[in-house]
Amino acid sequence: MRSVKHVVKLMEEIFKLNKNGNVIGYIGGKPAEELDIEKLCKLYSINFELAENYNPNADYFNENVVFVDNLNIQPTDLDITFNTQLYYYKNGIRTGESSGSAHTSASVPVVLEMNDAENVENLKVIKIPYGSKDDIESIDFASGARSISELIQSGEYKEWLDHNFEQSRKINNTFIAGEYIKLFKTLVSYK
Repeated sequence: MRSVKHVVKLMEEIFKLNKNGNVIGYIGGKPAEELDIEKLCKLYSINFELAENYNPNADYFNENVVFVDNLNIQPTDLDITFNTQLYYYKNGIRTGESSGSAHTSASVPVVLEMNDAENVENLKVIKIPYGSKDDIESIDFASGARSISELIQSGEYKEWLDHNFEQSRKINNTFIAGEYIKLFKTLVSYK
């Protein structure tokens, strides 16, 4: 569904645009074997550190680093600004299902395709373009990195975070349950 390789490719492009440092990435979750820091260091030429080594008092201003967490325990002082949701299916872009987690936190989702759910949920997202929905290798990571960097440089990302936070408060489990109830009532009355 999501690929560590894709997140790292995006981070590599972001690091190229920010050669002076100050970019902190975070990759966490499963499968744990894909988040083995020794393997990542052999495959890619960016700076990886274990998430457990993250120090909120350290000065990361002059370096670009990606913290890796295969225990799925995000450091409490490491806030996520951009939440990568780069879904794919087999060798193509996944277009038939929306992300279930894009609206659950105050972040800016970075997506390939969410079935336009960002419009339904009224979210501000970064959409990374791709050449063909049938070729997962056609993702334009450089363009996505430029979009992210431009949003950061303009400072507009703060407004996006505020907006998405408000949406996350509205679109909660109670709201979703209510929408299901409305749907079921409509289906029952349709008979």
